[in-house]
Amino acid sequence: MIWLGCSGWAYSDWNGVFYPRGMSSSLSYYGKFFNSVEVNVTFYRQVADDTISHWIRTAGKLAGFRFSIKAPGTITHDLLLRDIKSAVAEMEKFSDSTLRPLSRAHLSGALLVQLPPFFRESHAANLEVLLSTADIHEFKGVLEFRSESIATSPAIQKICNQTGYTPANTDSPAARLESYADYGHGISYFRFHGRNAESWFSRSEDPSARYRYNYSLEELRQLSSLVKKSMDVGDEVFVYFNNHPAGNAPRNAMDFAAIMGTESGGHQMQLF
Repeated sequence: MIWLGCSGWAYSDWNGVFYPRGMSSSLSYYGKFFNSVEVNVTFYRQVADDTISHWIRTAGKLAGFRFSIKAPGTITHDLLLRDIKSAVAEMEKFSDSTLRPLSRAHLSGALLVQLPPFFRESHAANLEVLLSTADIHEFKGVLEFRSESIATSPAIQKICNQTGYTPANTDSPAARLESYADYGHGISYFRFHGRNAESWFSRSEDPSARYRYNYSLEELRQLSSLVKKSMDVGDEVFVYFNNHPAGNAPRNAMDFAAIMGTESGGHQMQLF
């Protein structure tokens, strides 16, 4: 089974590119093409209960849709490193307000816990407490590291084994999937950020510039071969395109779906 989509759906520059011209960003329209979405807004701010209810009502009309949710940055990039008690308390609140209602509606995908670039192995004890304590309901736990050396350290590997969390596989100028991909944990989680090296490593005033990239069909075929390996070992697979500027994410995701559908042999996309 593969869950495929983009990292968000509400981008104004998708109008006239993905959304019909004049249409406001629409989850119901997005859901005609993809069976999942990775919600990143939860990293930046608390989402209102009414908004969660709207997501549930809308997705309930879609066939087999799933939300993957990014954990709040206040937890992963602040409290986790200095105040684990407060981090656990905030995660409990987040779980109750966001994860629980989506799980009850059978719309749960994965919970993405993205760790900051300054996360060190010395923070591993706090991470273990957070992950082993937090009730994430029916969501699958995923960890995203910014350093391969941290991701592969014995302490982190032990935490993954004990908590059931899975390392995320990312494709970006800083971490090419061709050189490193981890799968076979029951689920595999892929995030495709693009390969815009010039903006990725610069201090651009536009934070979205680093994601401005359009994957070629050949690059998508290479990425699909790694996703197929996860499917071959029986993993439940999540794939999200985060190269959102100019509507590249939905364009690439649809091309990726076509490649997987025509070249995946016995694999079933089950997108709709």
